[in-house]
Amino acid sequence: MRFCHALILAGLLLSQTVSVRPIFADDPPAGGTASKPNAAVIYWQAFASMPRLNEEEETKFLAAAKSPTEPVSDDLRPIIARFSYALQELHRARGVTSCNWDLNYSHGILLQLPHLDQARKLARAALLRARLRFIAKETDEAIADVGAVLKMARDCGNSPLVVSLLVGFHIEDMATDVLAANLATLSSPQLDSLSVKLKTLPATPSMADCERFERQFMGEEANSEESLTAYANATLREEKGQVRRQLLRLAVQVQRDGPEAIEDSTAPNHGPVEYSKTDSGFELRCKPKSAAESVVLQVLTR
Repeated sequence: MRFCHALILAGLLLSQTVSVRPIFADDPPAGGTASKPNAAVIYWQAFASMPRLNEEEETKFLAAAKSPTEPVSDDLRPIIARFSYALQELHRARGVTSCNWDLNYSHGILLQLPHLDQARKLARAALLRARLRFIAKETDEAIADVGAVLKMARDCGNSPLVVSLLVGFHIEDMATDVLAANLATLSSPQLDSLSVKLKTLPATPSMADCERFERQFMGEEANSEESLTAYANATLREEKGQVRRQLLRLAVQVQRDGPEAIEDSTAPNHGPVEYSKTDSGFELRCKPKSAAESVVLQVLTR
């Protein structure tokens, strides 16, 4: 009997008129259309595979991540090597446009955002590897690491929440500093490619959008004096972040074409951009419209 059943099954499998569906294939979602790739799912796989560092490793890791210009010691290499799979997933997420963290906003002020802290740690690892790669003259690979971090920064900031946007700017600042410290190592084609990538990064909500959204699901908490102060401070931080984005794009242009290429340049909705030479390279400066101090981007060329 079993032999007979086996022959029948074999006949079905060989038949051109029978379509066999893999037993473990994912069921299509309601409506019958395939689901779209989601970068957030890939990021979570990266986060889950990050190594647990012991106290000594964690101290070295955090100390090295503090400054983008300090030399990175070789004893950091085995630590960063342990992030290899996580960084592989980070690069995979870079190629996926859609990113939906699927946050449950019904929790209101109790909503937790564990992905933000995980993203900061992964960004530190990727940027440390980028710095090691810049030192080793593996420039294309280093740029790819920084580009993946910039994409993740925008993806972190795509939720209409003030804290998400602020963490996104923080991660973006770290990546910007690493690029500014290594622009002089890039060739003209690499500068051209970087310029295009910076212009095509995902957009994020404005702080005003975040504030309006939070008022809807936070209720009276969003109108407290503490919240209003936080919104005002966050708006200033947003302005600084927007200016730094423009300064980085202009710094790439200066490195490629010289300071004459950015004469009369401005940061949109803010003010003029000033160029000045320094002992170690050059700096770009612009004062946001609501800030007391100018935003300065220092670029190293020696």
